[in-house]
Amino acid sequence: MKPVRPYLRWFARRGWERLGLPGIAGIVLLIVAGAYGTWVVRPLAARVEVLQARQTPPSALAPPVSVPTAVRSRETVAQILARLHEAARLKGLALEQASYQAQREAELPVVRYRLTLPVKGDYPTLRAFIAGVLREVPHAALESVEFRRDASASPVLTAQVKLVLWLESAP
Repeated sequence: MKPVRPYLRWFARRGWERLGLPGIAGIVLLIVAGAYGTWVVRPLAARVEVLQARQTPPSALAPPVSVPTAVRSRETVAQILARLHEAARLKGLALEQASYQAQREAELPVVRYRLTLPVKGDYPTLRAFIAGVLREVPHAALESVEFRRDASASPVLTAQVKLVLWLESAP
């Protein structure tokens, strides 16, 4: 009976010779990929599963669609505009003619009013006016503000303040 050890050596040497450098590189890459999957990817996948289990589903976060109490205002748009004009006058701002556009929301019992207020004054007063409006009219949201200055040395700014009012629609 022939010894097994020399036969195995011959078989291994012959196999390595047949594989060549590309085959050996492939085997090394397979070993590295297996180790990477075992020691890196599996722990990360387990961590992702734990984090996903802890995460609250989006449906649990979204409140049911209803009309907020701040929207249930008895004021009309005309009354709110009069309040805005009075607030601007008290701050010493020139509030030119305001315009608004109504848009009924399909799914909600509210009407969205887009107000555009062209206001003239200095920057700190304009900023205080906008903050006061947002504080005094809780169902208003600031959509955008655009500032323009006629001359670079002039302290007077012209601002286009765009607000959105959410009011309950009439039944």
